[in-house]
Amino acid sequence: MKLIIVESPGKIKTISSFLGSDYLVMASIGHIRLLEKTGKYKLGVNVDGNFEPSYINDPDKMDVIKKLKTAAKEADEVYLASDNDLEGESIAWHLQEVLKVPKKKLKRITFNEITKKAIDEALKHPRDIDDKKVDAQETRRIIDRIAGFRLSGLALSKLNAKSAGRVQSAALKILVDRELEIKAFVAKEYFEIYLPFLKNKKNYRAQYKGTDKKKIVSLPSQAEADKVVAESKSGNYAVGEINAKDRLVKSRPPYTTSTFQQEVSAKLGYGSKKAMQIAQELYEGANIGGTHYGLITYMRTDSIRFSDDFIKEAKTHIEKEYGKNFYSGKINAPKKTGEENVQDAHEGIRPTHLELIPEKVKTYLTSEAYKVYSLIYNRALAALMSDAKMKDTEILIYNGNHRFGITGHEIVFEGFMKVYKEYSEDDEDDNLLPSFTIGEKIKDKELEIEKKKTNPPSRYTEATLVKKMEELGIGRPSTYASIMETLKGRDYTSADKKSLVPTDKGIELIQMLNGYFSESVINIKYTAEMEKKLDEIAEGKAKKLEELRKFFDAFNPLVLKVAREVNKDKEKPLETDKICPACGANMVIRTGKFGQFYACSKFPKCKHTEKMDAPQGISATPTGPAPLCPVCKVGHIVPRVAKASGSKFFACNNYPTCKTTYNEQQYAAEFTTGSKWSYFIA
Repeated sequence: MKLIIVESPGKIKTISSFLGSDYLVMASIGHIRLLEKTGKYKLGVNVDGNFEPSYINDPDKMDVIKKLKTAAKEADEVYLASDNDLEGESIAWHLQEVLKVPKKKLKRITFNEITKKAIDEALKHPRDIDDKKVDAQETRRIIDRIAGFRLSGLALSKLNAKSAGRVQSAALKILVDRELEIKAFVAKEYFEIYLPFLKNKKNYRAQYKGTDKKKIVSLPSQAEADKVVAESKSGNYAVGEINAKDRLVKSRPPYTTSTFQQEVSAKLGYGSKKAMQIAQELYEGANIGGTHYGLITYMRTDSIRFSDDFIKEAKTHIEKEYGKNFYSGKINAPKKTGEENVQDAHEGIRPTHLELIPEKVKTYLTSEAYKVYSLIYNRALAALMSDAKMKDTEILIYNGNHRFGITGHEIVFEGFMKVYKEYSEDDEDDNLLPSFTIGEKIKDKELEIEKKKTNPPSRYTEATLVKKMEELGIGRPSTYASIMETLKGRDYTSADKKSLVPTDKGIELIQMLNGYFSESVINIKYTAEMEKKLDEIAEGKAKKLEELRKFFDAFNPLVLKVAREVNKDKEKPLETDKICPACGANMVIRTGKFGQFYACSKFPKCKHTEKMDAPQGISATPTGPAPLCPVCKVGHIVPRVAKASGSKFFACNNYPTCKTTYNEQQYAAEFTTGSKWSYFIA
């Protein structure tokens, strides 16, 4: 018996259908080992030594591990078939360590698609586990553990925030920086002028383009717009120029993880997490007419290449269905927006079987899966099809020295838009204009002045944030969806329709981190450089230990510095208006072994203390403790006096961990009217 261990249980049925009874397919369900929370700072990493990690078998996977060990012991050969990326290589290494399979019967295989051909090829060409890739992934895991645990501790102590981390905080910084731009934005007014006219019983609209000496599209004031209107005499409009030019609309490259998530968000309205869940289902396979098919290739990829076999298959399909002139075979690379940071372990996302056209599999898929599959199928075909050809015609209408323009578009050759027009990023449609001749008089209507304002930068959506992160080299395809979920789950962002809006807590967190870590952890360039270093480790160009030591020696002193300042703030006692009867100074609230108590602010010169019984300034019937804070469930709501204004208010005595406050009216409404508490303002 031969054992194949994959990551996801969803792959088992499809892969098993390709193999005979000699094979048993089982799943590890992702990682089977976790970093322990032991040692210095509870990191599970020996930061004072050689950064040796301390692993523990995942308590939730003990039954899985037991079954895998039994099967591995009985098997003649064991194939570790986790995904072909750094994470997958790491999972395979951990399986090797836990299962303790003799090296002679342990093999590593990978495949980019779940098809019979791909599985058979993988079994013919097994390899050893790539230790360099394992080192790269372990480096990432250790750095993220150190940064996450240490930063999260600061975030909790200072802001009562839930977490911070290397990549999530860099992503949040992008959102916060944009939000601060929006808040600082000052809108400016401008004016556009339009010429409505009639041609062949249809209404058209030309926009003001300036004069024969100066081309402009907008005017800065109402007065200047009024002047143009006054100088443009009705009945004097005539066609002065007809300018036509051809242009190419380049075919779209295959989906990468990033562009896939962007397009699914923009076209279908699905978030990153949902998009990846649907893609995972398509990758793992579906029962189509009694046969299991993996419908798409692996969906976590930076690459836009296709296999030679698929290109040949696509050429035959395109030429047969649309004609030879529709096939180009050339994949147009996207415009470079920054330094490239690509892992080419997989192809671009594509269908595994071109004969399974979307309409053929529609009845076997959910509505959502069908829509996503259609996008992937059409985009893959379009990537190998010819560019579309367009003809743009601009009509310039003269009135004295003023110019008005209107442009029409005509599709001359559809090319890739034959299959992908509906999903084209440019949404290129035929916008045909009627025929015009030079000197032709225009049947004009009254000019229209439109007052407009400049808009602030747009907030990021999930799609545009993923695009920005990809441009900057932050994170990896496998991390985009989880980053979005973390930011929302930690209440660092809120959804404003489709936009990601940083919350006050998110802004506070970034401002705190900016104050201390602007040159390291949340520095965008630094985060991207770290990803490059991880790639270099995977390629054998950099050493794991050297990079870990370099990171920790620069990062940890900053954490210790912030921790000292945080602790100072945390230990500062809360001042009150209560007077010390021993020396006349104000009393403060301190926390001791048996809870909070009043103490003289002049301690240690004056050591007078008092118990905190019924809150000062409040009468109680019956007598009892102050109300429990409804927010933190730990402190109690007690009276305070604002130091600056002298006004009364009520606050949780668990400050600064809890910053809940009430004014007198709010307190009375919350804790006296219809409440189990019978306190009232004295």
